[in-house]
Amino acid sequence: RGAGGTDSLAPWDVAARRHEGNGGHVTREVATGHTPGVRLGKIRSGVLVIVTPRIGDVLLTAPLIRSIKDAWPAARIDLLVFRGTEGVLAGDRDIDRILTVPASGHWRFMRKLWRQYELAVSTSPSDRPTLYAWRAGKARVGVMTGGFKSAWKRALLNASVPFDNLDV
Repeated sequence: RGAGGTDSLAPWDVAARRHEGNGGHVTREVATGHTPGVRLGKIRSGVLVIVTPRIGDVLLTAPLIRSIKDAWPAARIDLLVFRGTEGVLAGDRDIDRILTVPASGHWRFMRKLWRQYELAVSTSPSDRPTLYAWRAGKARVGVMTGGFKSAWKRALLNASVPFDNLDV
């Protein structure tokens, strides 16, 4: 059993689980190995997936987006990308809307995001994606490096998995 009493799952596995203590209702659980999992019920206000400025990273989020859509078929999934990468997943049918980080006016843009999403997923341990997740999501998960320097970012997330840029 993994962190938070969940079965050990690969990072970002989003799986339907039947829990005995809730009358047999199916809930969704984002299981992580870094901090306890986040239990979410039905997603109503959508999911925001936040990606780094690299085109390859945007492309590699497609399986994550598919897993989220499989877990919550009715959920609206928006993608937040940096300028110049918005066309990479433009044809993905699982994505409802692609938002682009503005070249300027970051703080004004962040104010507009305040808690608009039930879940925000940061796919990078960098500062800005973590801040965007914190602003946008009622529940926030992401990848994170260990150590003291990242402690403030881990505090902004409800759950995180270790960042691994070697075995990808």
